[in-house]
Amino acid sequence: MYREVRRSDETITELGDAALVSNQLDMTVVFNGDVHPVHSTALSVWAKSGGGWLLIAVQSTAIPETTQKGDKPSSS
Repeated sequence: MYREVRRSDETITELGDAALVSNQLDMTVVFNGDVHPVHSTALSVWAKSGGGWLLIAVQSTAIPETTQKGDKPSSS
């Protein structure tokens, strides 16, 4: 269960009748009763439809802990 979701560093790029939205996500989730922080980057694709915007796709990828601290991930 998502307890909290915070977005930051949002960038919107309009491409005619489509738009790409990227941002960073800081989330607090509960899994098996344990609370976990999750940091990720997300990209969503939107299309103009019927006078508004329709969400087409979303991809979210966790950011490894080593990357969050500015270190390079190890290549093991």
